[in-house]
Amino acid sequence: MNEHQVVITGLGAVTPIGTGVKTFYEGLKAGRNGIAKVTHFDVTDFRTKLAAEVKDFQAEEWIDKKSARRMDRFTQFAMAASAMAIEEADWNQPHLTKTGPVSSSVLASVAHRKSKMDIPSSKKRDPKV
Repeated sequence: MNEHQVVITGLGAVTPIGTGVKTFYEGLKAGRNGIAKVTHFDVTDFRTKLAAEVKDFQAEEWIDKKSARRMDRFTQFAMAASAMAIEEADWNQPHLTKTGPVSSSVLASVAHRKSKMDIPSSKKRDPKV
């Protein structure tokens, strides 16, 4: 039997209740939900005006400015969380063929999806995403 071992050695988090594992965990313990009025794009054509946006994130803390400008904000989140996990793990890439970071997400970028939708301004409706 060929068994594989998986060991989680580092974590990273970019969330509506905090950026960084410590801030995220403290937010969870405090019962914060991160839901507030949408500020990242115009919600005039939507009935829903609330969302759980990431508000305390500065891409340049994790990604060089030129690269960050070329990325969707959602991609910046993934890159930053991966960098946090690698830093926390003190991963120095000893066995490149046997180790690596893994990233996951719940949703894609709402702003990106909104930019791809054709919403007539005369109709107020929620997007079908």
